[in-house]
Amino acid sequence: MDLMPFDSSHSGPEDRVADSGAWQTDWSMIFRAVHGDEEPAAEAWDQLARRYWPAIYAYIRSSGRDIHEASDLTQAFVCDVMVRRQLLESADPTRGRFRTLLMTALKNYLVEQHRFATRRKRLPRDGRLLELDREGGPALHIP
Repeated sequence: MDLMPFDSSHSGPEDRVADSGAWQTDWSMIFRAVHGDEEPAAEAWDQLARRYWPAIYAYIRSSGRDIHEASDLTQAFVCDVMVRRQLLESADPTRGRFRTLLMTALKNYLVEQHRFATRRKRLPRDGRLLELDREGGPALHIP
């Protein structure tokens, strides 16, 4: 698979994505997906998902995830962020490039997923948290 820099101002491996032609924004397709009638909107969504899937997957793989985890995270990102959180409705050609919006959302999503996955590991073994601000509570001694 040929790789190309995602953004010419970055050259690190974390900023490489698949060369799928995905980064030529078709604003009319985004507009149809958001504002079109049911059938044209569904077709535009399908085209957008197929167009951006390889680049999203390649970025997630380049972040060190294995094939299965990258596939799951790509699917989850498309469903959760692009569809449920309505990412396309935030897209505006006057505010910047769509790929910047997409990659910012993807990076934030990966951080969010990492925090969620590691949150349980930070809890005490018994699952109880100590209240430090309560009067009459246990004293905290710091040497």
